[in-house]
Amino acid sequence: MVWKIFFVIAAFLVCFMGIQSFAEDSSSFSLLQSLAGIVFVFVIACVLGIFYSLGWKQQLFPKKAVNIFIALFILSIISFSMICGFGSYPDIYAETQNALASTIGCLVNFAIFFVIANLFLIPFYVGLFIYKKDIDSLKLVEKPYWKLFALLTVNCAVYYLVYALTKFGHFALYNFIDYIAIFSNVYEAMFIIGFAWNIRIFNRLFWQITAVPYLILTIMTYFFVSDVFNKDFQYKSNNLVEILTLIIQYVIFIIIIYQYAYKKEVVQKKKKIKSVKKAGQN
Repeated sequence: MVWKIFFVIAAFLVCFMGIQSFAEDSSSFSLLQSLAGIVFVFVIACVLGIFYSLGWKQQLFPKKAVNIFIALFILSIISFSMICGFGSYPDIYAETQNALASTIGCLVNFAIFFVIANLFLIPFYVGLFIYKKDIDSLKLVEKPYWKLFALLTVNCAVYYLVYALTKFGHFALYNFIDYIAIFSNVYEAMFIIGFAWNIRIFNRLFWQITAVPYLILTIMTYFFVSDVFNKDFQYKSNNLVEILTLIIQYVIFIIIIYQYAYKKEVVQKKKKIKSVKKAGQN
């Protein structure tokens, strides 16, 4: 029960930080700041994954890969702290006009970020120790990496919708494409959950009919959202790293929606489960 609570707390904090991020203009981010954001997303995925695994007794980090994930996580924390610390170099140098003093200042900032980050992560490290110790007792699951991606995506969808509600006063100024951009988060959350957990949400015909319009409208949103919506959500970005990330995310969504809408795996697995139950009853 305690790990489920930690999962909820972590998800709430991610939502809170996500809502706050809309106030930042990502177009003005430097390359280091953009990379820090990507590293931070990986850290969030690991934290949510460990708390979910312990709370629901499932192996989201396969035994063979858990040490790789731990190494990548530690490297990510160090990298994130370094990026945050040394990202302040131009500001410090502008004040001191001294390269050595600026470097020392960045090192101090790096140490502060690193210590604070790890203090917040103490529950995660405890959970990681327990996960490694009890990994054999945790249930093996299908598509563990997709489940990790789903946890992160659903969390992002939640804070996107919550933030949208805070802009209720602007709804009358939004156009049709703006609403597509908002509600596509719900659509994505549904098919990602369905795909990752082999659950058929609505029937296949619904997804087959809506998949292509969803993909087309998703592309259109970037070009046709209103100025009001763009200002509220910082939707359009000139940041190269963010654009590449969005393209990769879009490709992943295409793969998932194709699998979910046009493949019969989920239905077949349900039938197998039913047949096993019937055989057991007989």
